[in-house]
Amino acid sequence: MGERAIAGGDTMSVAEFQIAYNGPAMAAHTMDVQELGPALLAIGDLCREASQVINGDRVSSVKVRVKANFREGCFDITFELVEMFRRVSELLDSSDAVTAKNLLEWLGLVSAPFITYFGVLKWKKGRAIKTVEQTTDKTGGVAYNITVEGEKSTIQISSPVYNLYQSTRVRQAHQGMVAPLAAEGIDRIEVREKGRVISELTKEEYESGSFNVIPAEISPEEEL
Repeated sequence: MGERAIAGGDTMSVAEFQIAYNGPAMAAHTMDVQELGPALLAIGDLCREASQVINGDRVSSVKVRVKANFREGCFDITFELVEMFRRVSELLDSSDAVTAKNLLEWLGLVSAPFITYFGVLKWKKGRAIKTVEQTTDKTGGVAYNITVEGEKSTIQISSPVYNLYQSTRVRQAHQGMVAPLAAEGIDRIEVREKGRVISELTKEEYESGSFNVIPAEISPEEEL
């Protein structure tokens, strides 16, 4: 995993993440293809759209490869995110370029020392954003202080996470990823790292609307 230069001056950035669909229906290590297939495609779309939001046209292609694992009582899948940067300089010389590992951190698909895109959704619990205040973080980068309806406390999120949250395409792909939670016998989706659960997306959150897109929160450019 990491970054590798390839022929033609391009650079390949690679990182892995794990997702497990869990619940009583997984006891036989099987999952309905009509639920799994669209969810896998949605995970690929989520990574591609997130890369587009963060890296733009610096990346020539984004691929998500799958390696299936079987564990007791769940359908556990290891994914490999591959970003192909157009030139080595785009990755090494640009302060704006984000590697595959960084991108997975912003999304919350690997562990991160900050509030991720998934973290924002879990904190909001489907509530509408009340105020957004642009500020700077401890490193001097752009950040946003956010409050939601019915909540007095404020959270601060980075500009990349805020941009991911405002993307209609990212949000729609995420909805496809969590859609299997509507099925009977699938209770939660676990994001894992080296077999350890680092985050959960639950049926209760899905049914309460935590992952729904609120049109008023989408930027005008995205809505268009």
